[in-house]
Amino acid sequence: YPELQQLSFKYEIHSHMAVPSDVNVIHLISTSCEKNMELLIPMGHSHPMYCSAMGRAILAFQSENEIDRILKKSDLRKYTSETKTKVPEIMQSLNKAKKLGYSTVINELDEGTASIASPIFNRKRKPVGAISVSASVRRIQRDNEEKILAKAVVTTAGRISAKLGYFPK
Repeated sequence: YPELQQLSFKYEIHSHMAVPSDVNVIHLISTSCEKNMELLIPMGHSHPMYCSAMGRAILAFQSENEIDRILKKSDLRKYTSETKTKVPEIMQSLNKAKKLGYSTVINELDEGTASIASPIFNRKRKPVGAISVSASVRRIQRDNEEKILAKAVVTTAGRISAKLGYFPK
């Protein structure tokens, strides 16, 4: 919680933490700066892994068999006109997330909302959760904001992972 709260206050943005549960991610923490409270997500709320930033951040670092199992078991439905529901599209976004170390989702769960997420790893180098920041699409897409926020999210996820015994190769 302190790591997410610091992220929220420093960047005046919503921060979240979730863990995987079958084909979904379950929100454990949602925090925000005092200025901005409209994107808080209640503890226990779930989102599908295939179309949420935290879900994709976790999926990107799973084995091919696990990704295949989760996508086959998921109800790949559209939440907005931008929701990726075709497996090749989803796989392309997972490959990008794995390469970058974070996932960005724009207008896929809610129109006008964007999220940037990075996985949390345990000491066995397995993704056991993810953190994200959420804001309006307008904010995420202005100037270098996505790059700045992505770096902050990856750094924060790295600190949380280190507390779980993770260390990079």
